Amino acid sequence: MSKKGIYESVANSGIDWVDWIFDSTVDLLIYLGDKTGLGYTGINVLILIVVLLIIFISIGLNIYLLKKTK
Repeated sequence: MSKKGIYESVANSGIDWVDWIFDSTVDLLIYLGDKTGLGYTGINVLILIVVLLIIFISIGLNIYLLKKTK
């Protein structure tokens, strides 16, 4: 998907700082996607999977340590 298509796929929020953060994030994802060869969507999914794994590991460790201390 082209940079213009990505920007146009999401409506502007009307809040300048939110739009700036969104635009900067899209620019970063496009850059990383081009450098890794995964593309915008691929790098976005990869980041999502890594974040979800970290969250689930953190929850699992918290439950384990909570049970261990009791």
